[in-house]
Amino acid sequence: MFVALTQNQQRLSLVIPDPSVNPSPPYYCPVCRQEVMMKQGTKRRWHFAHLQSNLCTDTSEPETEEHLTGKAELYKWLLSKGVVPMIERFLPSIQRRADLFFTYQGQDYAIEFQCASISTEETITRTQDYLSENIIPLWIYSSNRIRSSAPSRFSIHAFEWSGLRERYTDGHRAITYFSPSTSTFFFLFPRAVFTSTITFADLYALQTADTSMSMLLQLPATKAGRIIWQNQWLHKKKQWRYERNDWRSQTDRYYTRHLFASYQSDIPFFPGEAGWPVRGMEYFETPPHLWQSALLLDVLATLPLYHSFSFQTVVEVFSFVITSHLKTRSLPFITTPLETITAGYFNALQKMGSIRQTKTGWMRIKPIHLPRSLDEGFHMDKKWHQSIFYS
Repeated sequence: MFVALTQNQQRLSLVIPDPSVNPSPPYYCPVCRQEVMMKQGTKRRWHFAHLQSNLCTDTSEPETEEHLTGKAELYKWLLSKGVVPMIERFLPSIQRRADLFFTYQGQDYAIEFQCASISTEETITRTQDYLSENIIPLWIYSSNRIRSSAPSRFSIHAFEWSGLRERYTDGHRAITYFSPSTSTFFFLFPRAVFTSTITFADLYALQTADTSMSMLLQLPATKAGRIIWQNQWLHKKKQWRYERNDWRSQTDRYYTRHLFASYQSDIPFFPGEAGWPVRGMEYFETPPHLWQSALLLDVLATLPLYHSFSFQTVVEVFSFVITSHLKTRSLPFITTPLETITAGYFNALQKMGSIRQTKTGWMRIKPIHLPRSLDEGFHMDKKWHQSIFYS
C-alpha cells in the first residue's frame, strides 16, 4: 500500500516518493492501526507493508507490483485531467479502502483496480457498499485479464461482468481494463455471449493521453466491428441439437426439459426461432436456446394469434419465469437488463416473421413450430441464420 499514518496521525503517501519528506517511523495502517514498515527498494515501488505478525481486515495485501503501478499510473492520469484524487482513501462508514477516490462534477467516484481473481459475490458486495454512500465505483481490471483465443473471441471471468457499464447515449455496454506498463485503457464491448466462457466482443484501446474523463466515466464513442462469427454461431446451434443434453444437474435445464415435455417434445427440438444472439444477452447465464424457448413457449405461446399485447405485459410475465426457473448475472450498473434483452429478442422475432409491432403494441402472426426431427430443426436454423445475420 502507498499510504500510512505517522505517529502524529498524518497521512504519508509514497505514490510519488519525495525523499525530502520522510518522517521517522513508526508508521501505522489507516485501516487496522497496526504498525507497518516502509519498503524503499530499488526494484519495486516504495510502499508500506504490514509486519508479518500482524493481520489486517483489509484484503488488498499482499499487493503485486502491477497493482501498485496501476494505482500510481491512474493517480497521475487523474491529476493530468485536473482532478485531485486521494489514493487508498479509507471509508469508515462502509469499512472499505478505495484504490483511488475522487470527486468530479459533484459526484464521488471510487476506482477499484482489480488484478487478481475474486468472487462475484465480493465484487457485488463492494459495489453495493459504495453505492450505499452515493459513491459510484469504477471497476477497472488489469489488461492481463483480457483473454482472446481468436479475433473477436474473448473469455470473460464471471466476476468481471459485475463491472459492465452502459454508455448513456445509446445503451451499449463495456468492461474497462487498464495496462500500467503501456498506459493504455481497453474497452471491451460484448456483442454476443456464445457460451458460459466465450463471448464475441469488440475491443478498443486508448492511450491515457488520448482518454478524457468523459470517456472513462461514460465510455468512448465507438463504431461496431464487423461480425466474423456467423458460422460459429450456426455450428453452436447444431451442437445444441445433436449433442447430449445434461438436464438433470441444472435447474434451468430441468425446467426447460419439463416445459418441452408439456408440448410432447424435448430440448433438442427447440424452435428454430430460439437460440440467437440479441442485444443485452449477457444478462442471462442460461444458454440462449433455453431462455428464448422459455419466452416463446411459456409466455408468447399463451397469447392468441393476431391479438395485440403490450411489451410490458410480456416483461412482467417473463420476469416471473426468470425468477422461478432461469439463471441471470448480477449487473449492478445496467438499468433495465430485462427490458433491453426482451426488446432485442423481439427485434429478432420480427425479422423471422413471428411477431410484428402494431400501433397499440405487438401481435403474434405465426404459430410457434417445434421440429419433428433434429434434421428439420437444423434446417430451420440455417433458414433463420440468413434472416438474423444477413437481413
